[in-house]
Amino acid sequence: MTRTRRDRPLTDDFWVTVDAWAGAVTEQSRSAAWRRGRATLRAVAGPYVDVTGDRRLALKAVGRGHRVWAARAPVGAEGGLTLRADPDVLNALLRAEIDHRQVTAARRYVWRGPLIGPVTLEISTTPDRARLEAWYVDIWFGHPKRLLTMGRSPGDDDRKPPRVLTAGAHINRLFKALGEQPAKISG
Repeated sequence: MTRTRRDRPLTDDFWVTVDAWAGAVTEQSRSAAWRRGRATLRAVAGPYVDVTGDRRLALKAVGRGHRVWAARAPVGAEGGLTLRADPDVLNALLRAEIDHRQVTAARRYVWRGPLIGPVTLEISTTPDRARLEAWYVDIWFGHPKRLLTMGRSPGDDDRKPPRVLTAGAHINRLFKALGEQPAKISG
């Protein structure tokens, strides 16, 4: 699995651009998205605090008075701990000098299709930065039946199923609208 990440300054029209792009490439229904080679919005999160430093020190700094928001695979999180976006929590982390990110909003878009693993795009924003991260997991590459029936050999790293190429084109359309370099989605 390889990830393509773009970090950029957050502009006023960032979410407007993302929403316009999402309106053109997503479907509400997972089955319709699967049939048409389009994305679905799988998860939305935020605001929350993403602790990228030491978890134990962060919990100690925050104290028992605050509830820990434990999300399973929170959207856009880098660290191993996510906390409520509460001013007291942020002040405690700042006083203890623990590395963290204040995520204001995050979304996860996923493309699925027949005989392919997911292509995922996560978008998260902090008060001043935006992060776009895309990746593709080729879950079928090592399956013996696929190697025999699809004519794929272990050296064919660059050949992707058409649905993966379509998802990559959709992601690159967003990158272009935001003024970013195109991404190479690889498995």
